Amino acid sequence: ILCISSVDWDFNWQIPQSVMSSFAKNGNRVLYVDNLGVRAPTIKDFGRLKKRILNWRRGISGIRQEADNLFIYSPLALPFPYSRIARFINRQILLYTLQKWFKITNFNNIILWVCLPSPIVLDIIDYLDFRAMIYYCRADFFSSSPSAKKAQKSEEKIIKKSDLVFVNCRNIFEYCRRFSNNVHIFPPGVDFGLFSRKNKEATSRPAELGKIKGRIVGYMGSIHQWVDMDLLLSLVKQNQDLSFVFIGPVHASISLLAKFPNVYFLGQKDHSVLPNYIKYLDVGIIPYLRNDYTKGVYPAKLNEY
Repeated sequence: ILCISSVDWDFNWQIPQSVMSSFAKNGNRVLYVDNLGVRAPTIKDFGRLKKRILNWRRGISGIRQEADNLFIYSPLALPFPYSRIARFINRQILLYTLQKWFKITNFNNIILWVCLPSPIVLDIIDYLDFRAMIYYCRADFFSSSPSAKKAQKSEEKIIKKSDLVFVNCRNIFEYCRRFSNNVHIFPPGVDFGLFSRKNKEATSRPAELGKIKGRIVGYMGSIHQWVDMDLLLSLVKQNQDLSFVFIGPVHASISLLAKFPNVYFLGQKDHSVLPNYIKYLDVGIIPYLRNDYTKGVYPAKLNEY
């Protein structure tokens, strides 16, 4: 399975990593391609770009083995998804590396699993030999940023070219049905073995939570632009007898929240230890803004809570 993902493998654990891990554990060989982007980078992406370079150096031509049957490709591509020159150069880089690796590892009989509606996907699929193509649409990318709206035409073409389309909710289903008759709602699941086992085990309270007194309201996931900061500030102010704990990377300003003594930011944790933290939360929240983008989002953390 060749997965062209919309999220880097080492980023916050989301649906693409979960699904591809399951495929690999079930005996399929998986090559997971890190996010190639649907928008030009900004200064806030510097950390992610730096990590991409480090990941590229960890492997051979950017490809490294993460687990049995699971390989990660962190390509060094030009971060301008709508520039014709950049797309031409990126196509040459990607195809050369992929086809060389396919030949060396005898990686054939491929199922192409696409999570990214970027033009670069269209640029390379005509040169790849695969049995079937699946598009998994898990968000309304066009509402995520002004730049991402440029990907709409390429997504329509990807949907039409796909043999099968999976979506995560009814809103996205209605949209994709305009371009394909083979669309199915496939919401995120949960690693039931991990989360149910951890819940039954006599796991000790993580040391970070042990220092926090009283009942805990917790949020697990990225602090990003879709988090309703005004709502959180109101909750924190009105419930200063409660502790608010945030577990995950920070990609938005938290300066106002961080001023309160009952707010704790614990940073990103490995997905395998998250059940240990969730077990000791009194309430799990998903404080997202209500807008066109979040209407099409099904947070995997809901099932994990």
